[in-house]
Parts: sequence; C-alpha cells; structure tokens
Amino acid sequence: LDIVFGPLITLLAAIATRYVYHLSKSNKYLFLTLLPLVLMWVGSVYLLSSFHFEGKVILGVILSVIAFVVMAFIGNKRISKAENKSISLILKITSLVLGIVASYLMKVTDNIYLVIVGTVLLLSALLTFMMFVHIRNAKGNYNVLIAPLPPVIFNAFGVSLYLAPLLGFNYWFSVQMVGVGELVACYLIGLPLLLLLEKRKIFV
Repeated sequence: LDIVFGPLITLLAAIATRYVYHLSKSNKYLFLTLLPLVLMWVGSVYLLSSFHFEGKVILGVILSVIAFVVMAFIGNKRISKAENKSISLILKITSLVLGIVASYLMKVTDNIYLVIVGTVLLLSALLTFMMFVHIRNAKGNYNVLIAPLPPVIFNAFGVSLYLAPLLGFNYWFSVQMVGVGELVACYLIGLPLLLLLEKRKIFV
C-alpha cells in the first residue's frame, strides 16, 4: 500500500508545493505563514504535555498564537533601514522570551521520547520564525514558508488512511503523529534547503 499510495501522495504534495510557492510575489498571503508556526508550536506543547491540554497549557498556546500574529504584523510593515535592525532584534528577543514563557506554562511529560520529539518540533518552530525574520530583512517571498506545508497536510491525512488500520491506531492519532514527523522533516531540514536552493537560483 505504501509503495503504491506513498509516491502518489508525494507527487500531489509536490505539485501543491509548486503552486503554493508561486501563489504571489506580494505579501498578501502573509497570514498563511502563521499556519505552520502555530501547528508546530501547538504540536510541541501537545507532545511535551503528554497529549493533555490543561489550563496553563492552553494559556501558553494562546500567548504563542497572539505573539506570532503581532510579530507577523510587524514583519509586514514598511519601515526604514535604520528601524529595520531594531525591529529584527526585537523579533528575535521576543521569540526567545516566548519560548521561555511557553515552556514554563507547559506541564512537561516524563516520557523521554515525547520530550525529544516535542523539543525538536519546538526548535523547528523557532527556526521557522528565524527564517521569517531573515526573509523579511531580505525583502523576499514569504510564500517560501508556506511551500513545505502541502507535504505535511497530504501525508498526515493521506498516509494515515492506510497506515492507521494497518497498525491498529486511531485515525486522528495517526494524523497527529505523521503530521509531527512531516513538520520536523519539512521545516527543520526542508525549509533551510529550500532557501539555499532559492538563493543559488537552482530552480525558478
């Protein structure tokens, strides 16, 4: 099943990625860049909290989402070069503070595997945000942050259709776990590679 449907899902995701990347050279789709950030952040909280959302965990997620929205708004403002350095520094400091605050609000699990995966996912979110700052400074195309998202969605929902029954898992649990793996692969590894290829103009 995986030999047949895996490549098909990957092909569809690749076509979607190309379409998403060329959506626009403007920043009118900037709000979509928040989606992978929020997914990674919520996913890391979900894992580090051992699949339990409690009051302070929910508060941490809400604070994170609000912070990302505010930072995206700041990132889209037209400012002078002198202001640009100050804003970039503020964005980086805010992302670090956000990580510390959210970590304090989380109820960290004792499961070492969930800690490892959750931490890696959290690092992926912070790296993606740093890429957001980099693209903003270079006045690049923000859609590059959305381009790795189709493989995450297609694989999470598509692969789980045959993976969950084979392994005896709940479908939605499988969606979450496959989605976490895809987020890490596509944003911790794929996004920096994508930016490198774009910088070297290897593709158009």
